[in-house]
Amino acid sequence: MTAARDAAFRRVGWALVALGVADIAVFVWSLQRDVFYPSSFNVFAVAAGLLMIRGSLTAAALVRWTVAFTLACLAALVPIAPALVAPDFMRAVGRAYPVGTALGLAGLAVCVLLFAWMQFELERAAVTDALAAAGKRWRLRGAVVAGVTMTLVLGGLIAVLLRGEFAVQAADRAATQLGAGYRYQVLTLGVFFERRGPYVTASVAGWNEREVRVVPVRWSLAW
Repeated sequence: MTAARDAAFRRVGWALVALGVADIAVFVWSLQRDVFYPSSFNVFAVAAGLLMIRGSLTAAALVRWTVAFTLACLAALVPIAPALVAPDFMRAVGRAYPVGTALGLAGLAVCVLLFAWMQFELERAAVTDALAAAGKRWRLRGAVVAGVTMTLVLGGLIAVLLRGEFAVQAADRAATQLGAGYRYQVLTLGVFFERRGPYVTASVAGWNEREVRVVPVRWSLAW
């Protein structure tokens, strides 16, 4: 049983190390080209992987819970995605940037399959028995409930924000820059404060059948 457990730990551990190294490489490449990339795994995946290779039960329990949480988040995101990003906008992005879109979707698919495989590995009897004996076999129901709840709550808040007054103003201000013939999708929106008073900043995408353009907008709020 110990040999089977250690073998599963090594397989998952090396997969995490590879994922973390790849994520760091993409992050560095994005910095060099001034491309936004929300690095998520980086050194944490490498550290967790190395600990699992060394047989850490604590690391295995954390990875097992985190993988289940992540898969639950992704599953809950699927039905609410159209409320966050207009499907027409996603199709426009695919037409404008076919290679980047294909690579992004392929990367997402690889990550989902990798996480599903890691979950399978960490549900082997040799692993779960070892975690239970050490008092570290945390119930995955909590990870699933937490992932679904967090995704639905945050998704709902973002959907409301992207349809609120500030989002409408952001789209209107972007329209004054791009002119007629575009539809708009607010990508980011935030309210900030400085000595002169609060202000709103947003990133808005304008798209049509030919292109996708992203423009930043900013305006001050009256005290």
